[in-house]
Amino acid sequence: MCESCRFKHNERRKKSYQKMKREGICTVCASKKAVPGFLECQACSLRRQAIRAEAKRSKGVLCGTCKTQLVHDGTGYYFTHNHTQLNHNFGRTQNRKMGELANSVSQKRYQVHNTVY
Repeated sequence: MCESCRFKHNERRKKSYQKMKREGICTVCASKKAVPGFLECQACSLRRQAIRAEAKRSKGVLCGTCKTQLVHDGTGYYFTHNHTQLNHNFGRTQNRKMGELANSVSQKRYQVHNTVY
C-alpha cells in the first residue's frame, strides 16, 4: 500500500471508529451495547479482562514480534526459542545505569535460550 492510500485508509478507519463510538456500537461483536465513549460492550470488555487475568495467572506472555509464548524464569526475564535475551529485555536494561547496561548487553548478546514446551 502506498503512502497516500495508507493515509486514506487510516482516515476512513478513524472516521468509522469515531462513528461507532458516537453510536455506541461495539467494535468486537458489533452489537449496539457499547459503553458510551468506549469501543467495546461490557461483555466483550469483561471477556478481554478475563483472558488477560488468565494469561497473568499462567505467567503466559506473548512475544510482541513473533507472538510465541514466553516463559518467565523468576528473575524478571522472559525466554523463548530462537530469541536472544537482549531482544526481549532491551527496554528494561535501558533503564539501568550505563555501566551496568554495557555489561548486561555484552554478556547477554549471544545467549540464545532454546526452551522446549
